[in-house]
Amino acid sequence: MAFGFDLNKLKSLFGADLKKGSNGPIVGVDVGASSIKLVQIHMEKEVPTLDTYGELQLGPYDKTDIGRAVSLSLQRSTEAFVDIVRESSVTGTVAALSISYAASFSTTLTLNATSEEEIASLVPVEARKYIPVSLNEVTLDWFTLATNEEKKQTTIFLVAIHNDGFNDLQNVLTSAGFSLAYAELEPFSATRSALSPESTTVAIIDLGASATKLYLIEEGTLQKTHSIAGGGVALTTALATGLSIPFADAEEQKRLVGLGAHEENPNIGQLLRGSLDKTTNEIARVLSDYTARSGKEFATVLLIGGGASMVGIDAYLGDKLQRKVTISTPFNKVAYPAFLEDSLKEAGPSFAVAIGAALRQSIV
Repeated sequence: MAFGFDLNKLKSLFGADLKKGSNGPIVGVDVGASSIKLVQIHMEKEVPTLDTYGELQLGPYDKTDIGRAVSLSLQRSTEAFVDIVRESSVTGTVAALSISYAASFSTTLTLNATSEEEIASLVPVEARKYIPVSLNEVTLDWFTLATNEEKKQTTIFLVAIHNDGFNDLQNVLTSAGFSLAYAELEPFSATRSALSPESTTVAIIDLGASATKLYLIEEGTLQKTHSIAGGGVALTTALATGLSIPFADAEEQKRLVGLGAHEENPNIGQLLRGSLDKTTNEIARVLSDYTARSGKEFATVLLIGGGASMVGIDAYLGDKLQRKVTISTPFNKVAYPAFLEDSLKEAGPSFAVAIGAALRQSIV
């Protein structure tokens, strides 16, 4: 496994992996709150190679603005998926599905057990204390982070998947003529595409439409996830309210101007920073608390998600967090034609999850 990630622990639940070196195309699927992203790759002489990619905004399928978070019916979701497959010229029919953070629950637990049998018996008991729904509504899985033989304790990373959400995604894929090769949680897909061998202890910030997610990676292993309500939609709403303009116009200003200087309307950056401050303060708190408990410093922060493309976001976060902040370039993990370099560098952060899901076939 690349960089020490334990990324295949869910295969018993969600299907077998493709064999390394398989030449058939695989389509990484990321269904977000406001858009669908697809990335198709194939293995060319053991090198993951880009075939095509595409993004489709979901707002119009719910008769609302581009950029808004929506919840579509199965029929409309399938229609949107069929449309993006066609518009992106996707030819593969085997999907690698990344399951949204919002459709799952994860936490770290320390159990008074070391054997697999003891751990398996304790997990459902302990899970009830942390999972806010009936265990009948979710599927549980976990993997070991550390074992302390002296104290007879094991620290695990626990995952719970909402069955209804996963089944709906499977139905969309099946209705569109796809088979599911495997599925995994969004943080694992994101980590695979964002991390490099040179930076195995990092914080990843995923600036999504409905939420901002923080993933803490220590020596190549996912240690903690944290979600903060408020993402791109909240930023656009703050801008629309502050400038008294329609949501669609505010979305355009956020994308074009962002946190950069704007002589005609300096309030744009000010309003966005005001909305971002609460989220950034929460990120700083989580980083500080984790460092206090573990002694690990996260000097490097990687940005992914649609919000990572906002002008000036890396400088703003670097100043607020007092850390080196870099915008991730996940398309660097695949081979592609040189003429696409500028476009893929700009689009990369939005496609981090879809790329990471597709790349799993190349490292198993």
